[in-house]
Amino acid sequence: MKKLVFGAALVALTATGANAAPFSDLQAFRDQANDINTTATDKDIDFDISGFLPKECDVAAFGVEGSSQDRLGNIDLSTRNAGDLLGAQNASISTICNFAGQAQLTFTSANGGNLVSPNASIPYTLEGSGQIDQIDGQSLASPVVDTVSFTAANDTQTGSFNVRLGAKAVIAGTYTDTITIAVAPL
Repeated sequence: MKKLVFGAALVALTATGANAAPFSDLQAFRDQANDINTTATDKDIDFDISGFLPKECDVAAFGVEGSSQDRLGNIDLSTRNAGDLLGAQNASISTICNFAGQAQLTFTSANGGNLVSPNASIPYTLEGSGQIDQIDGQSLASPVVDTVSFTAANDTQTGSFNVRLGAKAVIAGTYTDTITIAVAPL
């Protein structure tokens, strides 16, 4: 690469420079190169290289049986009363960021914090533990935010959550909701 750069400078200088004759020695070439604002030195030239990696985080959830499809599972609502936890086990969440610092987890509900069927809805609240304990007792009627801290880059923090029913299901139907968890660097 260095030879190509000097070769291109040599061609340009011999064709258009003030001294249009070819250079007979290396020092004359260096002098002419310095005259055209090139930073050539006796034996080397510096090239500054830099890059940027933005702060990024990722979150993964694992359900009752370890599959991301299971999450909290399909629950028989006829066996659950108001105040009961919906899932037989908590859903586990792992968060990782490529920096030391804090990240924000935002929990949102497609149905405003309600399990919804065509004819009824059941409100619920979140129950969190581990690194996501700030969501405890919160309704997803609006987004709920929790902060996770990382002491080192690429450190993984884990927590778990479940949902607590606000009422007993009394009207037949399939009740659903989708909880979305987004992560962003702070």
